[in-house]
Amino acid sequence: MSYAKKTAYYRNEFHKCLETGDRENAKRNAVGYVKVLREMASVVKDLVQRAWVSEEADWYENIAVMIAREGVSERVKRVVKEGVGKRRALLQNPSAPIPCSSPKAEYEPASVEENGEGEWIADVFEKRLPATLVVETENGVGTGFFVSPNGLFVTNHHVVHDGNRLSTQIRVASGDEKIRCGATFIATNKKRDFALLKAEIGDRRVPFIPLIEEYAAVRQGTDVMAIGNALSYGLAPITGTVKFPHVRDNNDMVYTAPSNHGDSGGPVLNRKGECVGINKSITVSVRRGNQTVKTQGLTNATPADEMKKMINEWKEKFEL
Repeated sequence: MSYAKKTAYYRNEFHKCLETGDRENAKRNAVGYVKVLREMASVVKDLVQRAWVSEEADWYENIAVMIAREGVSERVKRVVKEGVGKRRALLQNPSAPIPCSSPKAEYEPASVEENGEGEWIADVFEKRLPATLVVETENGVGTGFFVSPNGLFVTNHHVVHDGNRLSTQIRVASGDEKIRCGATFIATNKKRDFALLKAEIGDRRVPFIPLIEEYAAVRQGTDVMAIGNALSYGLAPITGTVKFPHVRDNNDMVYTAPSNHGDSGGPVLNRKGECVGINKSITVSVRRGNQTVKTQGLTNATPADEMKKMINEWKEKFEL
């Protein structure tokens, strides 16, 4: 079945479910549509069309997350109605035709098995959102996440330090909006761009994201999802795959993801919802000999094994 027919199928089924208020199938069809669009983006040659297809995929992925969180609400219907016309026009632009089907591409039904391909993204995002934080300082906004039930959380050094001084006004808000408070700085490692802070929650217990026990289980090709506050639009998922668990130059984990400003400090999660790293920076170019080589869609993260070492050292040092 061609990509055109597959996208039409998922899109039409999605809108049928939206009309009937079928939450589960609406989410599943949106996820199926996103998966096909991602496949398309991987084979499209034209860069402009690839950008259009990727934009459509990102948009429907956010719609799937909205449905997972609040069902087929009036807000979801309004957002879909306002945005779908423009994206359909882009996707069906005659100057950028949809590619023919790939011989390896196989048709898949709308329903997917629990925690199957694509479905896990919405599930893990929904589960870990309450433990993920928007971090606001007088210098800007980033992301962070709780690593213990007593309110310890981590983010990037550059989120809470402007290069000259440490931010003195740090506030956090959890993804489920149940926590809004100030935060106290504990320690930082500038070289690893990593910082540990404590939310001012008193004796309250909070949900937290566990670090993966054995980082060696993270391999090239491992599916990951990060949560970030891109451009301060709000917390949303970012998906990709691990390219290198450890890069020789800086010992970072590198994965494919369209990260943006504001995603710094967000958790990178595996399918089980375990943290495998913390978002750190976007790679835009690298030096190879005398040449500067531009890169695309690569994000650096401090791996979980490095995070665990620093957190344990600080816990012991400061008796946390």
